[in-house]
Amino acid sequence: MTENDYQTDRIDIYFSENAGVDFIPAHYHRDYQILFVVRGTIEITIEERTYTAPAGSVIFITNLERHRLRILESPYHCYVISIPQNHLFMMPEECPLLSVFLQRPGHFYHVLSLDGNQSEQVRRHAQRMLDEKTEQKPFWETDMSCLLTEFLICLYRFDPDYFPGSGSASAANIVFSVQKYISRNYKSSISLTDAAAVN
Repeated sequence: MTENDYQTDRIDIYFSENAGVDFIPAHYHRDYQILFVVRGTIEITIEERTYTAPAGSVIFITNLERHRLRILESPYHCYVISIPQNHLFMMPEECPLLSVFLQRPGHFYHVLSLDGNQSEQVRRHAQRMLDEKTEQKPFWETDMSCLLTEFLICLYRFDPDYFPGSGSASAANIVFSVQKYISRNYKSSISLTDAAAVN
């Protein structure tokens, strides 16, 4: 496994085209990722689970999840959104939007499939994010955060049952609080007693 050292302190987005590359070997990122396939079809393996993701697929990959992909149908075009860990922990703890990255059950399905109308709406959100990043007008970083939230809300409204935390219980909030504590204090010595005292 190789590590991709690409890591930012802000949300990032780019538009990827296969440009002659048919396979990306196993790697992982320190940031969370959302892939939105807008053209073509890929086969993506995340850890030990393999999915076929045609156009209209949204793929959620947590930080440090090893993944590789193979292009099955070209041309392949995809928006890639990178989200730093600290950004996720700025969102409200009870927010079910976070559950595609945090507190996921073992049977979580990494790929959300959209129909044509839904895909077009999500594409417009992604393009607005890309335009904001490219133009970098005043407050662009703040707007990127808002646009990411809108992107996730749009997906949630299409399929709330896809989000594992939509019926979140207090146990899920405890797990989230501990994850947030560890994320904020990972450079310090953390004991199990420290983590248990978070709540």
